[in-house]
Amino acid sequence: MGSTYIISSFRDSLIFLCTTATEHPPLLCIEFLHRLASTFSDYFGTPVDDELIKENFSTVYMLLEEMNDYGNPLTTEPNALQSMIIPPTVLGKIQQVISGTNNVKERYKAEQERSDEF
Repeated sequence: MGSTYIISSFRDSLIFLCTTATEHPPLLCIEFLHRLASTFSDYFGTPVDDELIKENFSTVYMLLEEMNDYGNPLTTEPNALQSMIIPPTVLGKIQQVISGTNNVKERYKAEQERSDEF
C-alpha cells in the first residue's frame, strides 16, 4: 500500500489540510494553503471561521475550483480571482436570499402541478 502525506497550516482558528498520495515539494503545498487562507481573508474578511465558510459555501467552492486544477495550483493571484469570481457583498447576499427563495418555491410549485397531472 502507498503512503499518504498530510501537510497542514493553522490560520485564524482553522486548520487547512493538504493530502497527497505521492511526494510533492512541501513548500508548494504550504504556499497553496497560505494563498487559500489569504484569499478567504480577502473575500470574507478576518477572522475566517467555520461559520463564515458555511455561509459562503458556494463562493468557497468556486474559489477552490479556480485555484486548483486536478490537484495542481492554477490561479492563485488575488486580482485575477476577483475578476473571475465577484466577492460577496451585503447587497448581493440579500439579492441571493430573495431570489434563491423565490426560485425554489416556483420550482417546487411547478413540480407539484406536474405531478397532479399524472
